Amino acid sequence: MISFDKKQGQLSQFTFLPVPEQGKNEDKPKLSFGQLGLFDAPAKVDGDNKAPAYLDDLDRQFIDAGTARLISTVRTTAKPLHDSIVLLTARAKTNNRYNYKLYSNLSEISFPGKWLSGVNLGHELDALSAKLKHYGYDYRYEGDTSLEPAFKLLPDKPKAFTDLKPFYTKDTLVIFNGKLGLIGEPRNFEAKFEPLIRNRSWHFTRTTSCCGIFTWSFPGLRMSTASSSLNCANP
Repeated sequence: MISFDKKQGQLSQFTFLPVPEQGKNEDKPKLSFGQLGLFDAPAKVDGDNKAPAYLDDLDRQFIDAGTARLISTVRTTAKPLHDSIVLLTARAKTNNRYNYKLYSNLSEISFPGKWLSGVNLGHELDALSAKLKHYGYDYRYEGDTSLEPAFKLLPDKPKAFTDLKPFYTKDTLVIFNGKLGLIGEPRNFEAKFEPLIRNRSWHFTRTTSCCGIFTWSFPGLRMSTASSSLNCANP
């Protein structure tokens, strides 16, 4: 069961840092093929490539900057336009193999300042997944879909039901985000919500009788309320 307790409310918050911007004279990406190791794919031409903005002089000594490309981005639903975590790939000058580097635009998250092999990248992504669960955000992935499972992003955190009435108690039947379900014990002006049927939205209509009784009609269910009472019955 979902619990909205003190631990839930104490999840840490991010400090969102400015995202590097590409300069006019940055290296332009070029079409290049090479052995990617863990992820075997050619670098693509991308006229809007953001990768060069993340490269410093030390990076350029190790990799061919013209082959660098941004292949994965993790954002939060709180700031959906902010590139919070990015993954770059580029071809190493020494062995013609593609390596990977993670960058963070969050003050609380940091990565080793070095290019990684595919195996070492997997270890870093495991550590990242463990860190992200301690922050109060839902995450969205964008980029190479074959890499998305490696990030192991958690499902969205449950949303609390906050439209509480004074007479609402545990197991009160409510509609939340188009779903029919029961609420848990109200606490701190919110309650957990447990849908009766997951992944199904209910289409309903409400009518009012002359005696002030509200009636909602659902497929296979009839629910009515009079004053502060809520009753369910099969049709």
